[in-house]
Amino acid sequence: MAGYSTTLPFKLRFKAEAYYQKLYHIGVEKDSSSGFSLLNAEGAYSLVETEKPMVSTGTGQNYGIDLSLERPFNKGWYLLATGSVYKSTYKDYAGHEYNTSTIAVHRLISLVAKNIRSMQQVQKFWG
Repeated sequence: MAGYSTTLPFKLRFKAEAYYQKLYHIGVEKDSSSGFSLLNAEGAYSLVETEKPMVSTGTGQNYGIDLSLERPFNKGWYLLATGSVYKSTYKDYAGHEYNTSTIAVHRLISLVAKNIRSMQQVQKFWG
């Protein structure tokens, strides 16, 4: 993981983080025709549904970049915009590579803007 942060004009803060993660000994079904891995399990029920034995021979990897632009409180306004571009894959028992998600989006964007006028609202906003 590597990161960079800087202050921009208009009281904006910019952050960028790049990451890479390699995963080993991931549980996969011991069946060369199955693509099931613990990395793509949707919950505990996925384990109940599998009838084949599991082995710890799967691998996986995640890498990407996260960007954020933040405007701390100014005249009661808070603004946060974030974006991520990533790839997350795993290999099954047979060595076939799959995306960890059934929806191969590989990018996320979010925006939060809030006008808060009192300290009580600030505490409520942050929980």
